[in-house]
Amino acid sequence: MPTNRRRWFWTLGLVAAAIGAFGVAGCGRFGCRHGHDPAQRADWIAKKIASELDLNDAQKAKLDLVKQEFLAQREKGKQEREEAFQTILAQIRSKQLDTEKLQALIDRRHKRMEEIAPSVLKKIADFHASLSDEQKEKAAKKFEKFHSYWR
Repeated sequence: MPTNRRRWFWTLGLVAAAIGAFGVAGCGRFGCRHGHDPAQRADWIAKKIASELDLNDAQKAKLDLVKQEFLAQREKGKQEREEAFQTILAQIRSKQLDTEKLQALIDRRHKRMEEIAPSVLKKIADFHASLSDEQKEKAAKKFEKFHSYWR
């Protein structure tokens, strides 16, 4: 295959990939109409779970604790996410990627996840323990459906 033709295919492939990436990003950002605010999204998700699993008031209270913990941890990590964004943006614009800097960014993210996991998982476990066997099975079926959709 001639070099010009190969270059044309590569250019076309990159353009198609960019359009696809922006399309997916756009759907992720604007496709969900349950509020752009994290608290609004969390409220919508909690209401959906409560409705789908037919939760009683005590279970709804435990689910609300899970939601509040997620939102609290999200707020704590806000500055870290902004710093990570700026670091990645600077790396994209640089002439050469600094893999050590990016690895440090990944390591910090993993450390943060390890720090917050116990408190979040405790609340999730408390909520899970409050569910009946039927509710757990219904939740499992929904999770399987979600998994098959996003595969």
